[in-house]
Amino acid sequence: MQIDATPLGTQNDGLRHRRWVSPTTGVTVHYEARPPKHDCDSIIVIFSSIRGKNSWLDFDGIDGHALKTNRARLLFIYDDFSDEYTYYAMKSGTESVQVATEEFLREYLEIHNYNTERAIFAGLSKGATAALLIGTRFPGSPIVALAPQIALGQYLNGRTDLIFENMIGPRTQTNMDELDRLVPNAISQDVDRSRPLYILTSPNDSNCYERANSILSNYKNANLIVTPSKRAVEHATTLHYLLPTFLPLLGLLSSGLYPNIGPSIDELRQEQERKTPA
Repeated sequence: MQIDATPLGTQNDGLRHRRWVSPTTGVTVHYEARPPKHDCDSIIVIFSSIRGKNSWLDFDGIDGHALKTNRARLLFIYDDFSDEYTYYAMKSGTESVQVATEEFLREYLEIHNYNTERAIFAGLSKGATAALLIGTRFPGSPIVALAPQIALGQYLNGRTDLIFENMIGPRTQTNMDELDRLVPNAISQDVDRSRPLYILTSPNDSNCYERANSILSNYKNANLIVTPSKRAVEHATTLHYLLPTFLPLLGLLSSGLYPNIGPSIDELRQEQERKTPA
């Protein structure tokens, strides 16, 4: 099914929301897109974090100021597949949301003539988790994940129970374990171990920091960017503190520059070996 340009809502500046319906699952994907500026041949796919409403986008979408100077095409995808968030992954125990999102992205990239190497998958928090889950399905694509939830079941359980139950059902140990496996399974099934991969976090963002090495040690071009600042005291403050690093990184990647930042892959593997019981 082709990309549908039917407007779902018109903002004050005339920019339009669009929708696309999966031919296999029937799931509707809502999105906003901003054309590239000048001769930039990159596209940044941005997944949203948990906001006050699932109709809100990070950076205020395509009319926001944070990414105004970035020359890449911007593609914002809404996580409004139901009343509660889905992490672009699961709804009612099925993976129909992730399947539909992947189908949409493959068609969108093909229609706009982007190869996967020029498609950057990015997000904050929930959006960072989605960037890992979906970005790993596109060989060659760089991924930038700011404070993702890596053990998703443990993160959601007791904190955002409605999202947990919307995704998979009752808060049982079995369901929590299944959500916990989503990101590790996506990493283990990734066929591209050479993609540029960046995870930004802090020691006080424990759900990410304590598990990041086990993910990045699988990759040749992995980058773990950790702030030691005492101002990053938990998950939310980690996001705010590292956002000024996250945004310029998107600018570099969209210009075809892939910097090596943070510990080397050998250091990551050595750290992982130290943490693994003999």
